[in-house]
Amino acid sequence: MQLNRQICLDYEDGLIKLTSPYDEKVVYAIKQNVPGRTWNKDKKAWFCSLECYETLINLFPGIHVSNILLQSLSALQLQPIDISISLKEDLL
Repeated sequence: MQLNRQICLDYEDGLIKLTSPYDEKVVYAIKQNVPGRTWNKDKKAWFCSLECYETLINLFPGIHVSNILLQSLSALQLQPIDISISLKEDLL
């Protein structure tokens, strides 16, 4: 899905911040598959725990992941190895 490249995962206040253009399929997928997620109307972003990272990557292959989030996940040993490989290949 082309939209996946417009979805961005970032790190803010100890949580994953997900931003994307509005798409009802994305909203539905998040609501159905990401436990504990919250919508911040002011920031127009979804927030969820770092433990949801793998779920988000599986839901939206090819999404952009910020370096700060990758560093935070790595520091907490939550980053799956195969995800970092696919991100590096994506950058080529």
